[in-house]
Amino acid sequence: MQVWKMYMAQRLRENIPDTHPFAFVSFKDKVKGDMYSMQSFKESHAKAVEKIGLTVGKMHGTTEHGHRHAWGQRGRAANLDRPVMQAGLHHKSEESQDIYTEPTIDSVTRALTQASEALENGIKLPMNVDMDAWFNQERKLQKKWIQRGKNR
Repeated sequence: MQVWKMYMAQRLRENIPDTHPFAFVSFKDKVKGDMYSMQSFKESHAKAVEKIGLTVGKMHGTTEHGHRHAWGQRGRAANLDRPVMQAGLHHKSEESQDIYTEPTIDSVTRALTQASEALENGIKLPMNVDMDAWFNQERKLQKKWIQRGKNR
């Protein structure tokens, strides 16, 4: 929030009103106040990622699109309702958010490690509802693809 406030203060210093319709605008003289182009945004994002010592790349989750996945994961961890997640991700369909909220490899590994340790110690763990939903969705998709292959 502090960075956003600093950015808005910079806009005001450049005489770009805070009621401007675009969140991110250009500060270059010829196009000052115009909507920030996607190419300029991608270049600035990459420069900022490198500046903090990270490598830019999809596999590292450091592209501009990676923020959608991070937001989805944080929303899932906070147990946000699906309609809230849908609105936050600006999706028309509730199912569109599934790719952003499915368990990460780390969370699956942690859950399996915890379950293995519990079994070794003779403790029965209740199944995590999120994991059940994810595995059920995976099974449905597998059946769909198997059926699609049979119908060809």
